[in-house]
Amino acid sequence: MKPPCEDIAKNFLPYVRGYLVRELVKEYGMKKIEVAKKFALTKGAVSHYVNKKRGREDKFFERFGFVEIELKRIAKRISKENLNSGEIIYCICGLCKKIRSSRKFCEHHKRLLEIKECRTCGGIKNEKNIS
Repeated sequence: MKPPCEDIAKNFLPYVRGYLVRELVKEYGMKKIEVAKKFALTKGAVSHYVNKKRGREDKFFERFGFVEIELKRIAKRISKENLNSGEIIYCICGLCKKIRSSRKFCEHHKRLLEIKECRTCGGIKNEKNIS
């Protein structure tokens, strides 16, 4: 058994954190210590994300098309609106929900489990939208 959340936690969240950290430092010129505080990381961890020693790029999530657009939007909001940690989590959870409710992720998840039918990801669409 491997719920979709496990795949998200293992693969997607490190990708998101790495993408956002790199974007904030490189594109928005935020200091590593500022980014570290927002993400509850050490300055060293931020350096690892910036240098791609953590938060590897995941080609699977790039296939969604909207992921990079949403991550750029979130990074811009973090920088321009000075979002706090709770607001950043809210944005990331909204993106995660959007991914998990997509047919592409559902098909990926069914292939991982080698099953034909699954109601887990599709059921997310009926939940209250948080993004």
